[in-house]
Amino acid sequence: MSLDSLLQHLCLRQVTAIQQQNCETPKEPQSQKEEFPPAPSDHQSILVSLSSRSVWKGTVCERSHLFRIKYYGSFNKSLGLFLRDHLFDQGYRCRSCEMPSEAHVHCYTHRQGSLTISVKKLQDYLLPGEKEGKIWMWHRCLRCPRPDSFPPATLRVVMSDAAWGLSFGKFLELSFSNHAAASRVACCGHSLHRDCLRFYGYFLIFKHNT
Repeated sequence: MSLDSLLQHLCLRQVTAIQQQNCETPKEPQSQKEEFPPAPSDHQSILVSLSSRSVWKGTVCERSHLFRIKYYGSFNKSLGLFLRDHLFDQGYRCRSCEMPSEAHVHCYTHRQGSLTISVKKLQDYLLPGEKEGKIWMWHRCLRCPRPDSFPPATLRVVMSDAAWGLSFGKFLELSFSNHAAASRVACCGHSLHRDCLRFYGYFLIFKHNT
């Protein structure tokens, strides 16, 4: 099964799961204490290549180009603001193809791999607290056994204030780093960054490739 087909099936399964959970009395789980570990270095910036394409139109909207992100600089946003302003904004339209965020795939490339970002909207469904600005996180491990042909999902947790305020550039560094301090291990024992699909809010997918 291709990744695109897998994501379409996961969208349908997630809608079903949300419907079932919304029928129950919601009990908000505690946010994880450390969504992201300390940085393995004191570097204050990261050099990446960014490209984007419209999967709806099959066109390249932003050709690959290098740019440097300075952590907590005037042009760098926090992870939470990046998600909200660049990917969750339903009023956003691409200057190249005039399509919304969910029509695109964004790719951040570093010498240690690439990070693919794709948005899949859960039509007509809101996660609890989404209107108040809460962002939910969960992941699916691609290396674990698939008893029903789909990667198993973890429970959703609310993004903490610390994770929200993390520099997006620092987030990229931690995602690409091979350093032991940044190599987060999922609850199943596999690498969270390299072996899992990571989901934020209404189906924002981060897929790391080496």
